[in-house]
Amino acid sequence: MLLGLAALPAFAQTATPKSLVIAIDGARADAVEIANAPNIRSLINGTWSSGYRGAYAHQAQTIKDAATLSGPNHTSIYTGVTAIKHMVTANDNTQMAAVKQLDYLTILEQKNPSLSTAKLATWSSDGVVPTAADYLKVSNDATSAAVGAQMLRGAYSDVNWPLGRDVDAMFVFFDDVDHAGHASTWLSSSYLAEVEEVDGQIGQLLAAVKARPNFANENWQILVTSDHGGRDGHGAMEAACYTIPFLVASKSVAQGVLAGRAGNKDASATVLTHFGIDPGQVFQLADGSGSYMLDGVVQGRNIRPADGSLATGLVANLRFNGNYADATGRGNNVAVGAGTPFFIVGKFGNGVQIASQKKQKEYLSFGAHRPDLDFGGSAGSSFTFTTWYRGGAQTGDPVIFGNKNWNNGAQSGVLFSVGVSGSGSGLGLNLADTGAHRSDAYRISTAESSSGWWFLAITVDRANGLSTVYAGSPAGKLYFISNEVTALQDIGSSLPFNIGQDGTGSYVSQLKADLDDIGIWRRALSKNEISTIFNNGTGRELCSAAGTGCN
Repeated sequence: MLLGLAALPAFAQTATPKSLVIAIDGARADAVEIANAPNIRSLINGTWSSGYRGAYAHQAQTIKDAATLSGPNHTSIYTGVTAIKHMVTANDNTQMAAVKQLDYLTILEQKNPSLSTAKLATWSSDGVVPTAADYLKVSNDATSAAVGAQMLRGAYSDVNWPLGRDVDAMFVFFDDVDHAGHASTWLSSSYLAEVEEVDGQIGQLLAAVKARPNFANENWQILVTSDHGGRDGHGAMEAACYTIPFLVASKSVAQGVLAGRAGNKDASATVLTHFGIDPGQVFQLADGSGSYMLDGVVQGRNIRPADGSLATGLVANLRFNGNYADATGRGNNVAVGAGTPFFIVGKFGNGVQIASQKKQKEYLSFGAHRPDLDFGGSAGSSFTFTTWYRGGAQTGDPVIFGNKNWNNGAQSGVLFSVGVSGSGSGLGLNLADTGAHRSDAYRISTAESSSGWWFLAITVDRANGLSTVYAGSPAGKLYFISNEVTALQDIGSSLPFNIGQDGTGSYVSQLKADLDDIGIWRRALSKNEISTIFNNGTGRELCSAAGTGCN
């Protein structure tokens, strides 16, 4: 759905445009949603203030032509171009000071010198990136929040900012979430506590915006994003570091989930459009030595359609209630491929136990080629796999669901694994095509650390070019990471899809786990649909959630 300017309410078209961009260093998208962050959530839900809506991407991505470090990604947020243009590839002040592309505050000043612009940051290197902003202050998170709030209220004065001066565009970069990640790993309790503290600081800024005497006649665009995520650290080219939040809230956006693939490089184009500046034009480099165009695109109006029925595209549902039949009636049953798996008390009714106390190969197989499970072809098909999972520590990196030879990750096909490998412990999705293009989304390192039933899911969405791995904990927390799959073409395999083994049925690492209520769709479920099935850890049986009947 595309909300064009002609469709906007009259007050959104005539109100004075204002901008507040907030970047949270080191913020993973799932952490923002897991933490108690009511201020960010109010922006996402469109409940912050009357007339404001929120367009949000929980699968937004960092730039991909540099490491997942602050230097390259901060610069891309400012300038709207990726590293191949701005040439910042590390946390290097010399590189950052030499950037020739204009930051969006400079473009605003060039187009309208009467605008009042400010940049507040904690990391000292942010201060060396060239800017024509009227005011620059490098301090700490608490000071940035306090100074920003005072500026927005007209109560701040400094040698370069006279008391009572108005604010048209403000940039604030909070840094402490990243520090907490480095100190205690990402997703730790102290890391999530810091996300909550930053949310409180964002609340100070939002309260100051709403307290402005002319607020009713202003159209504030509030944009929130991050430079990178993390796992045990960051810098690696992996999904846990790529996946970040991207939110734009204003009177001019549509409410809902952003369609397509958003990225932090989109911030500049989105702000410029809000001020009526065409982000698709050719800009001149700061030193006049050439020209360039932005790599980022405008976000906020192209919204993913509302979810339909969970029954749509559901091609297999294995309930394991005393048999291996497909409850959808499409005949996508499984059979024992090896060993003697047996039925147990599952998450709902019965489940199946695979090699939990055994050493021999044991798995289930869909057998010969099933058209419903053929996700290959030159264009490829979107798909989803879900299961409830209960398993302890694994040996190696065994397979939950896959149809490829896992002895080589470059072999074509699909592989959803759990365990320990060179990339760490946890869950991972490996995809490869017949042309040896490969995409990996790994690792969610929390999924092995707690007993009880976990909800696991993988989605491959060809429409937005992303794969996502979800892990819902027994405690009700839903973790997720995403990676691009745009380079992948035919991911088909001549091997069957197996459960508990790779497509060969002979991979050295044997899955040892209990499984229940497996679902497979020929489409990518949305995060909202995944959340509906997960239901905060309580879960909803697919036959009930999809309305297909649980007889």
